[in-house]
Amino acid sequence: MKESTKQLILLQEDYQLLKSHTRLVAENESIESKSARKLAAELENNPLVLERDLFPKDVIRIHSEVTLQDLKTKKEVSFTLVLPGEANVQLKKVSIYAPMGTAVIGYKQGDEFRWEMPSGERAYTILRVTNPE
Repeated sequence: MKESTKQLILLQEDYQLLKSHTRLVAENESIESKSARKLAAELENNPLVLERDLFPKDVIRIHSEVTLQDLKTKKEVSFTLVLPGEANVQLKKVSIYAPMGTAVIGYKQGDEFRWEMPSGERAYTILRVTNPE
């Protein structure tokens, strides 16, 4: 679904967690299972997996603060990417298995991507990425 030839970059600990957890979520019939299946496919597509000391500061990972801009409407949206149990719309914490969470993981500041959202396919650019230390 991501119309990009860019290789995903993932933090080693995120990759290991997502590889095991994504299979379980994908097998369930839940709201998150469709996104989990898409993410599982992305994880099989030879991502670049890096240790923390080599991980670029502008690449989205779990607990990244992200600001995107919709390429059509120019509207900006900001959120923190989190694990499902931490998701909270009011606090702008988006689950890795929400369509937007699945779309952004492994991409970096400046990247553009297209992704199928509940409202249809959308195109975004990643304006800012802030990662915890």
